[in-house]
Amino acid sequence: MTATKTVGLLLSPKKLKQNRLCSIAEHPSSEGLRFVAVDLSQPLEDHYDLILHKISDLIGKAVWCNDDKKAKAQFQRFKTFCESHPDMVILDPLDNVVRLGDRKRVLEKCISASALFRVPKAIYIDNVHHLPARIDLKYPLICKRRAACALLGSHEMVIVPGPDQLHEIRPMFEAGEAVVLQEFIPHDGVLVKVYVADGRPYVSFRPSFKNRLDDAVLPFNSQALAKSFDTVAQPFLVSDRAAEDHAKSILDYERIQNIADHLRQQLDLTFFGFDIILEADTAEYYVIDVNYFPSFGGVDDFAGILISTIKKRLFKH
Repeated sequence: MTATKTVGLLLSPKKLKQNRLCSIAEHPSSEGLRFVAVDLSQPLEDHYDLILHKISDLIGKAVWCNDDKKAKAQFQRFKTFCESHPDMVILDPLDNVVRLGDRKRVLEKCISASALFRVPKAIYIDNVHHLPARIDLKYPLICKRRAACALLGSHEMVIVPGPDQLHEIRPMFEAGEAVVLQEFIPHDGVLVKVYVADGRPYVSFRPSFKNRLDDAVLPFNSQALAKSFDTVAQPFLVSDRAAEDHAKSILDYERIQNIADHLRQQLDLTFFGFDIILEADTAEYYVIDVNYFPSFGGVDDFAGILISTIKKRLFKH
């Protein structure tokens, strides 16, 4: 009889609820696994066979906030624990997840796959209050924080219609904040969200921005945008379900699998998500964002998928 394996869950209550994992221990396929919560405020014990983690907020505070000593201490505790237990399975390797917290590193890591997709042209500004006089990008632009951490406002973005409005973004960010300025790609108002679990992609479609926008700076929170074409209230989003139907009809699912395979190899991650848009005139594929351990919203029985992946890793080891 196979011995029971102990799985440490380093997930916030919010994350457990968001991913529908609150009752994972009661899942029919969880036999042989014991799930326990991991508390970084206490010294870590050695009895785990595998640790599953999503600590993006902690990473953001530890890496990007110089004055948060508590976050730095807890992050260092987990990092040291991982380094001192090389035979323990960590989903996913901490250094690989930390890299996803820096949009510059992610975009530069992805850019080599031009045969499969493109990345919008971008520049990186170390201090948003010290913008260069000239920017070699085509307007409109999207301005995002370089730190991809929700706690630090990563979902708060700004569309800048032209060079005359660029200075207007300064009051929207703290002095010294690093930002990414990225060309806006017209994409007929459809965002393709892809969740990847152990190499398998799950695709959904969401309303996105119209190809032509007003000549005013447009601040928005990407988390607050409509999730369905039936619930669009923002006037700058496409609400016509025909746009979604068209995107579904032309999307190349084999290509999505190939992109997922490429990103998985480049990033060395088991659970991640990425956003794709199809350029309006050419249908060229653009990857515009990558994130770790997303919600997997709409994916049936994600708990079962997660348990299956955990068992594969544990049996492998």
